[in-house]
Amino acid sequence: MTEFLTETARKRILVTYSDALEQVSDYGSYYGPNDQRLWHLLGLISENEIDAGKPAIGNRRS
Repeated sequence: MTEFLTETARKRILVTYSDALEQVSDYGSYYGPNDQRLWHLLGLISENEIDAGKPAIGNRRS
């Protein structure tokens, strides 16, 4: 998921909910854009990036 988000940000491509859902489908079933579990997963990815000394998702500079 991190590589997907990094690459789309680098290309300045808008990530749709459907695109994100396709990327995380192996981690569980998500039920629409208001499913808090998806947002929690994205938060965990950001925390892992920060712990690794990298910028959080959404704060990358190309």
